[in-house]
Amino acid sequence: MDALLHKSRKTALDDQFRITVFGGGFGILKVPHMLKDEGIAVLQSVDIIGDEACSVKTLRTSGTIKTLKVKYKGLIEEEPPK
Repeated sequence: MDALLHKSRKTALDDQFRITVFGGGFGILKVPHMLKDEGIAVLQSVDIIGDEACSVKTLRTSGTIKTLKVKYKGLIEEEPPK
């Protein structure tokens, strides 16, 4: 989250996003539809988290989070039961 916040500062995306799903190296980022391209650019610019190099790949964009959750159900890490 810190890396994403840092990369989005002073861009059109600045504070206009939220992570709706994250776990197991997979996440879903919600952005205003007018900022989709900016969101992808910011994600792809993340190249380090903490002290470790990384890369972020956009698998798909969608108008709804539900569609992505269904499509990538196998990649979404289940939350442990309470």
